[in-house]
Amino acid sequence: MKIYKHPHVQQVQEFYGELLKDFHLHYSVQEHLRLLAEKLWSGIKSEHEVVAIELSNYHPNYLGEKWQEIKENKLSKADAFRCIAAQYGFGEWEKVEALGNQAYHQDFEQLVDLLLAGEISELKSLVKESPEIIQLRSSYGHQASILHYCASNGMELWRQQVPANLVAISEFLIAAGADKSAKMKVYGGAFTPLPLLETSAHPLVAGIMDEMKAVLS
Repeated sequence: MKIYKHPHVQQVQEFYGELLKDFHLHYSVQEHLRLLAEKLWSGIKSEHEVVAIELSNYHPNYLGEKWQEIKENKLSKADAFRCIAAQYGFGEWEKVEALGNQAYHQDFEQLVDLLLAGEISELKSLVKESPEIIQLRSSYGHQASILHYCASNGMELWRQQVPANLVAISEFLIAAGADKSAKMKVYGGAFTPLPLLETSAHPLVAGIMDEMKAVLS
């Protein structure tokens, strides 16, 4: 399956590596995000190029800044934790700690993974076995629905990729009961999938923007 990935998305995926694979089977939400924050901190210390991508997208003090500008500040471990907390919709790390040992909802995370991989047959089988997962929300602070992951905007950066069959997948999800009016918490407000889609470069570059707008409208 052909999948469009912006180079930054690819870089972030490669940086975190195995921590992004089957994480919902091995970790609680807090434990997983802690490991991601520790990994980002290691990147800060080694001045890895992916740090600029993460901090300029999510850290409230460095939004939109270039790496040279970011490096002029004395970055700390707390910056890594704050960046991860913000990226996953919690804002502050204290809200992540408040989760305790909360587990991931494995079926929902599997559904997201199948969607982003363009595995439509397996996705349909999962929904048939557990139709209730269509209504579930992400365990992260942004509380994204499955249709928000079709919009390629607002959720965790490493998941902002576009499979070539995203239109067909989105149509199936809506027919199966996914709510186009569901809102996720992001950018200081609450948004349905459509406006997030319309402000995302990923589906535009992938050449499916108009079709996706028609589906999510």
